[in-house]
Amino acid sequence: MRILFSLASAFSLIALAVVCYLQFGEPRFSGPANVRGMRSPVVALEFARDPGEVIQILGGLPSENRETMVVKTHLDFVFIAAYTLVFLTVSAILVTRGGWRLWAGAAAAVLAAATGMLDVVENLRILEIVDTPPQMLTGALTEGLNTAAIWKWTCAFLAIGLQSALFLLATERRVRVVGILFLLCAVTGMVGLRVNSLFELSQLPMLAGLAGIGWVLRGREKL
Repeated sequence: MRILFSLASAFSLIALAVVCYLQFGEPRFSGPANVRGMRSPVVALEFARDPGEVIQILGGLPSENRETMVVKTHLDFVFIAAYTLVFLTVSAILVTRGGWRLWAGAAAAVLAAATGMLDVVENLRILEIVDTPPQMLTGALTEGLNTAAIWKWTCAFLAIGLQSALFLLATERRVRVVGILFLLCAVTGMVGLRVNSLFELSQLPMLAGLAGIGWVLRGREKL
């Protein structure tokens, strides 16, 4: 059991480091997207509804934002690997609890794997769109990316919601805080899928939850 706790802690810290670099490291976008209340260009591109919004986010070809999007998308493949390992490890810990948590952990593991695969599909579609001249962008390209993003985030938030049970049922207060963060992320994320302007509210509890896993599971033998 201790090895699972250590792996979850290590993978979460790696994922946190990568996502922090994605958010704050070079290269940077020229400014916020400001598309339907979404500031992050990456999030705005995922939920872009038509080629006009894509052009608003990325600019022409070539452009600084397109080049930045390519770099960050390639680095995102590292983040995908890291967070998928976090989700799978936490799911394995949940499975060991037995009873209904065994089934919750198994379901979370399937959703985690699906999230990772859909994220790869999403990234490949982002790279395709970035390489497409503005005049050749079609609604089909935009819709394909949007569909992959919605399914990816749906699977992710469902997995996070299920995994919150592992932490919410713990005896220590600091461990339960991680469960609250996971549950808050899942709820705000699902709402954000319907109201895109609220979607980015889910990102802070997600990052805090990753940091919490790295903190509370490090060196543990039991919860």
